[in-house]
This record gives sequence, C-alpha cells and structure tokens, in this order.
Amino acid sequence: MSHFSVAVISKTPEDVERLLAPYQENNMGDCPKEYLVFEDEEEQHRKDYETGHREMVKTPEGKLLNPWDEVFRKKGTFGIGPETHEIPPNCQIIHIPHKEAYPTFEAFMDKYNGYSERDSEMGRYGYWYNPNTKWDYWSIGGRWSGLLKAKKGNYYNRPGFYDQAQIKDIDFSVDPEQYARAERFWEVVVEGLPLRDGEKKEDFSFFYKPSHYLELYEKKENYAAENAKLQIWALVDPNGEWYEKGSMGWWGMHDGSAETFQSFNKEWDTLLSAISPEYFLTIIDCHI
Repeated sequence: MSHFSVAVISKTPEDVERLLAPYQENNMGDCPKEYLVFEDEEEQHRKDYETGHREMVKTPEGKLLNPWDEVFRKKGTFGIGPETHEIPPNCQIIHIPHKEAYPTFEAFMDKYNGYSERDSEMGRYGYWYNPNTKWDYWSIGGRWSGLLKAKKGNYYNRPGFYDQAQIKDIDFSVDPEQYARAERFWEVVVEGLPLRDGEKKEDFSFFYKPSHYLELYEKKENYAAENAKLQIWALVDPNGEWYEKGSMGWWGMHDGSAETFQSFNKEWDTLLSAISPEYFLTIIDCHI
C-alpha cells in the first residue's frame, strides 16, 4: 500500500471529485460502472477444471490434508512458504483431479475459486475492474497538508500554506535554501564527499542506495531542482487527463525513471504556463 501526492487542476473546487472519479479502483465494488470492464475468467477456469488437479497429503490413516495445514507447520514459523511447512516421510503426496474432487464445474468455482455464482449481467464467471486504476481512496491534503506555498497572506491551513487555492495565489518559485540543502545531500550521499565542519552524519540519512538517486535524477542539478519546488507524483488536468512520474505500486515501489521524471516535469511546466490563473490547484493524498 502506498500514499502519493497528486495535484488536481480544476475550474472550480467542486470539480476535483469528478476529475478523480475515472481512476478509482473497484476494490469496494463502488466504482462507477462507466469506468469498468468485465474480465471473463470462465474459459480458463473451465480448462483448469477439466485438466487440472489439486495436490493433497495422504496420512498413514488415510486422511487427506492440505500441504499447508497447520499440522505440518514447522515450529516457530509464520505465514505460508517453502520454509514454513514440512511433510512427514510417512505421508504421501497425491494429486486429485478437480473433476473427481468436485462433481460439477459450478461446485469447483464455488468451493475452489470462491465464486458463489456467475455475474448477473454477463452470465459468466469473472469480475469487473477499472483498467485505468490509480487509487482506492483519497483525501484533500492528507499527508501533504499545507504543501502549497502562498504568494502572500494567510490561507486555509496555516499562515502562508494551504491545500487548495487558485493558481494566481500559489508561489511556484524554487526555494534557494532547499536547493542548497539538496545539492549538499547529493554531494555527501551520491558523490561520497566528506562532511564539512559542523555537519552531522544523521543530517544526511537516506533510505535508498546512491545508485537509486543517479538512476532517477542523473545529476545533482536535477535532484536539487526537483526538491526545491512543489513536489508531486502525479497531476490531473482540467480535462481529466492523468500524468505521472511512473506507475505507483505497493510499499512505495514504482516504475519511474530519469526519463519519465523529466517528461513529467516538462508536462507540468507546460500546463502551468498555459492554464488560467483563475483555475484551482488542489493537493490530493492518494492511496493505492
């Protein structure tokens, strides 16, 4: 599971929900039907029913058990995997054809695959999903509350910072102090330069290997510029088009690269230069 920041540019604040709607995951079954397609799984499961089998463990007493049954668990292990269970040598591994274990295909789908019935609309086994899924829930601000910097005055969340405002009121300039800190981080972490007098090792803690920063930013100037301005992972324009640095997966893993980062930044700069200053920008905390 991952949280990531998304900038939604809209004509009105009320447009945000509408612009994000086409990218909802159908994990709770409440994604609007217009964004869904049906994944038909009947054919592949029928083939499995006709030709497949289930691996079982036959005990000396003739009892049939699942290989992952708790009786076979190694002491002190958790979960399910190659190192968690061990079949005693006096037990026999057997393969039972699905057609022998389940009298009908429907019973196989119910008991083995968890389908209690066919889809009512399609009359087939399968599920509905959104091929354009980007999030399963979102909130305004969230973990990035106050990310936007005001040109002047006090706004919404705290003096000078807020989650939603008109383009004309947002300061998109590069923060020189943050730029200098990012440059120095790169020098110490990526280039391996020694600490200066007064610097502490804990001030340069990092999660990724130095090669990670090189792969995504290529050079110090790119990294500093990226970290000294408004940082977002994705954006949605007023037409509902989604742009992103890379596809976000679980646990913060993504397929972004230096090329996709640079392409995204160009799209972002182009959009900001062309959009009406009267439009609104809203920072969204998206989860997937």
